[in-house]
Amino acid sequence: SFANKELLEQSLTRPLGKKNKKGLFQRNKILGLLGDRVIELVLTDELIKHHSDKGVGWISAIRQRLVSARVLAQISRELGLVDYLTEETETNREKGESKVERQERHASEVFEALIGAYYKDGGYEAVYELVVRLLWPQLEIVNKRVFAVVQPLLYLNSHIKQLHGVEPEYRPLENRKSKKG
Repeated sequence: SFANKELLEQSLTRPLGKKNKKGLFQRNKILGLLGDRVIELVLTDELIKHHSDKGVGWISAIRQRLVSARVLAQISRELGLVDYLTEETETNREKGESKVERQERHASEVFEALIGAYYKDGGYEAVYELVVRLLWPQLEIVNKRVFAVVQPLLYLNSHIKQLHGVEPEYRPLENRKSKKG
């Protein structure tokens, strides 16, 4: 729960235009930026705490997927935050972005802004607990999706490290072009 209700209002406000009378659009964006960094920090800390044996590549890839717009938008929808989103004007669309992509971006942005506001309102320990509770259950789903299909090389490196205790080293092949004589 929020002690500062104004922060909550700022985090959940998506105005129709670029400007509004309270300047909430700018504050919403700033809270979103803060929330994005807080989420990354918390997840990085948790991944290192529980999975440091899997290596930096694995931790980075999993964190990147956990903070993706798709995952954050899904959580935002599950929490009912998308009910607070408003339609933006045509001029505020990202270039080439479909309506579905725009809605996903908005849903993830409102989640990030809410996390930023919660951090400012309750501090790091409170937001740490919230982020872990909301995002940690996604780890297993993301892990399977990322490494079984999307990034087979990182999956292979992680598996080799688990089996042999070392990460494989890669070197570029020599230039094999035939020499013209």
